[in-house]
Parts: sequence; structure tokens; C-alpha cells
Amino acid sequence: MNKEVKSTRVNKRLEINNKFRVSPSKRLFAYLIDHIILVLLYAIPIKYIYSIITKKIENKITLDMFEFPYALMVFTICLLISFYYLIYSPVYKHPGKTIGKRALGLKVVNQDGSNPDFRTMFIREGIGVILLEGATYPISGYLYSLLGLLINTNTEKILIYIFTLITIISIIYALFNKDNAMFHDRIAKTKVISTKE
Repeated sequence: MNKEVKSTRVNKRLEINNKFRVSPSKRLFAYLIDHIILVLLYAIPIKYIYSIITKKIENKITLDMFEFPYALMVFTICLLISFYYLIYSPVYKHPGKTIGKRALGLKVVNQDGSNPDFRTMFIREGIGVILLEGATYPISGYLYSLLGLLINTNTEKILIYIFTLITIISIIYALFNKDNAMFHDRIAKTKVISTKE
């Protein structure tokens, strides 16, 4: 690669960073919108399956209230909802955007400003957000509960502590780097930009 092409890419990256910078608070509000939507979407199958199995209606239902086969079924349904909401839709329906990001005029892009592909969003959301920064979305908690049912409840508690610590470190890291990138942004080589000029 010659120096001119490399210089052009660096300049484009700097232009994107400066022109479309997003504050941590704006990212937080977009996340909160997405979090609330996902919790509501998860509640539908969880409450429905629980009411069929137990013939009861409960307000607060956790995965550990189910026997393992049902817990696995509920987790799988919620994982598919997460997959659609966090990965499929932002790649194929609304490039780089969840409902929360659309509401606040934000978008996930690759470092060069292009739209992320399926692989990139899977790394960002599936590995980075759900697994690595596991305290950020409810599906991570369901995963820990499922593992707690399968192995033991101490495993669930240990996982919650570890991934909450990683999440806190990632948030602190984002507050102190120039582009406010969290770990999931770094591993997927993405960033969140403003779509409003």
C-alpha cells in the first residue's frame, strides 16, 4: 500500500472521528432504550411459557424458576430475539442501528466509516457485548442463570462478578479514551457515530 492511499485512509478516519463524535451520555441513553425494549420482548415468551407450565401468572419471573429443559427453551427464544435485534436488524434492515440508536441519531460503523457486515456485528454484539461485557444486556444474565442451573449457583455468581468487573473496566476505559470506545468497539473495530451533522 503506498503512502498516499494510507494517508487518505488516515485522514478519512480523523474526519469521521471529529465530525461525528458521540458523547458517552448519548450512547448510554441509546443503550437504555434498547435494554428496555429487549426486556419487554423477553417478557412475552417468558411469561407465556411460565403460565403454561405452572398455570400461574407471576410478575417477576427469572430463569431459575424453570426446570432446566424449559429454562433452555426460554433462553434459546431470548437469544434469538437478541440475535435479531442486536445483529440481524442492524446489518440487514437498518444498517448500524438499533431502535435506541435510531431514536438518538446514532449509528455503528467500521473504523473507515462503512457499514458493518454480519461478522463484524456478531463479534461486536455476540462476543463483545453479550459474552465479554456480560453485565450490559439481560441475555447475558439469562446465560449465567442457565449455567447456574446446569452446573451450580456459585458458578452463576462468579460469572456475574467477573463480567460485571469487565463491564465496569470497559466503561471507565471508554470515558478516558478520545473516541469513547468500549471493549466491544475495539474487538470488532467499530465505533458509534452521530448521523446528525
